[in-house]
Amino acid sequence: KEFYESHKSDFRVPEKRRFRHILLKEEKLARDILKRLQSGAKFETEAGTHSKDQGSAGSGGDVGWREAAELPPDFSKVLFSMKPGDLHPRPLKTDFGWHVVRLEAIAPGKLLGYDEIKEEVRMRLLNERRIDAIPEMARRLKEKSVIKIYDERLQDIELPPAPK
Repeated sequence: KEFYESHKSDFRVPEKRRFRHILLKEEKLARDILKRLQSGAKFETEAGTHSKDQGSAGSGGDVGWREAAELPPDFSKVLFSMKPGDLHPRPLKTDFGWHVVRLEAIAPGKLLGYDEIKEEVRMRLLNERRIDAIPEMARRLKEKSVIKIYDERLQDIELPPAPK
């Protein structure tokens, strides 16, 4: 519990956003689709028909939940300024192409409670203690050990190939 209290920032779940997008190669087509959506066309239908993102097109453009850090910075900035239900008024440009975007929902960031993650906290503390103990253990072993190197046997050792 003491470790948890002193490392609370490590146990924060960042805010996430669930959104849909339609990925297109040309800006003009993105603007045309955006106009159709603003006039009442179904986002899911347009995504299924036109999106170049094969991973989300089949689910109506649903990308799922994403943290800001998982997205290109400019895209993230726009997405994290929107409200649920918002259709962004302009197509967004990224390295992948042009995106027509609608924000579906927001999952606020939160601090995970100790009771939710106490086993994870315990394992992390144990791992840190193990890591801290290794140099001391190695030092003691070196002090107690007698190490003799047989130069004539070194040539018999086959070394793995060097990494490329």
